[in-house]
Amino acid sequence: MGLCVNSPASDLISRVSSASISDAMARRFSHRWHILDLVSPTPGAVLHGWAATVRFLPRRDDLRNADVHDFMPATLAAAGEDPSGRVLVVTTGSYRHAAVAGGKKLTLVDALGFSGLLTDGRLRDFDEARQLSGVFYCGGEAVLADRSDLMAFEANAAVELAAALITPGDWIYADAAGAVIVPGDHVQGVLEAAAERERADAAESERIRRTYRRTP
Repeated sequence: MGLCVNSPASDLISRVSSASISDAMARRFSHRWHILDLVSPTPGAVLHGWAATVRFLPRRDDLRNADVHDFMPATLAAAGEDPSGRVLVVTTGSYRHAAVAGGKKLTLVDALGFSGLLTDGRLRDFDEARQLSGVFYCGGEAVLADRSDLMAFEANAAVELAAALITPGDWIYADAAGAVIVPGDHVQGVLEAAAERERADAAESERIRRTYRRTP
């Protein structure tokens, strides 16, 4: 997690969106950096921070060790000494229907100090999640509890989420439109370009209003 040293300034973050960050990424990279069709207990809330990862895989009874391959130990491993300012990224592979966390597990994420959680799986207990300080984005709300189809196999490793590669130390930004993954050593430049894009777009929109506004 060595890349998580200098966080971008909050005033810079407040001037961008997932769309403008995506535009800035498009000027630099051709790989996939975006994740769509996310759901949140608090729609429109912004989640951002450095990625800490947990990879879930299909359960294998002969390999599973409950002291290692469960949500709590994996989350504690991902948290390290200080998870503040980090986003817990939980990936489920092809098991996106599975509930990876509910009220108690999300409370753990919140109590540890994570900014929130991003997952391609589902979450339960949206009402409880709304009472927490963290922001959570997922593939949908679940009714059924975790049926142990999956096990938390590895923490702090590269993961795949919705066809995008995320490594520990990448920077995550998610809002109502989707999530964007920014390589850790490109964050400042990408956010500055995104903020400039927002400023330029606002100026162009104002020019269009002045030019084409119909007067009574």
